[in-house]
Amino acid sequence: MKEEEADLFAMDDSSKGKLENCTYSLMGKVLTEKSFNKKALRNTLRLMWNVGNEVKIEDVGDNLLLVKFQDEFQMRKVIDGDPWMFDNHLILLRRWEQGMHVKIVVFQSVTIYIQIWGLPFKCRGKQIAEDMRRRMGD
Repeated sequence: MKEEEADLFAMDDSSKGKLENCTYSLMGKVLTEKSFNKKALRNTLRLMWNVGNEVKIEDVGDNLLLVKFQDEFQMRKVIDGDPWMFDNHLILLRRWEQGMHVKIVVFQSVTIYIQIWGLPFKCRGKQIAEDMRRRMGD
């Protein structure tokens, strides 16, 4: 943002207190090019996360959503339960940061779990699992 553009958003101290607090918020993105029912998404997430109506889920465009929690505990519970899916589409989550803008949000990683069936017994050690993880990437 250029300096003159930043001046447009400059606030005095009395205005700063009126800004909505997003401290306990996540940005989310549904990885799909298909359209989907946004109300169904909100209802499904509330059920999966077991949070009810106390969590605000706002559609902010381009399959992006802003999820506002009441406290750190609720938010951590969702982050720690990652990965999340909706209608077989992955939902990427990222903690909100001050100055974040919906047009330039970057999602860099997602936690995934891999289950390998029929793995020989000689390959079931911790070191081999670490080697496999390293080959797949962090």
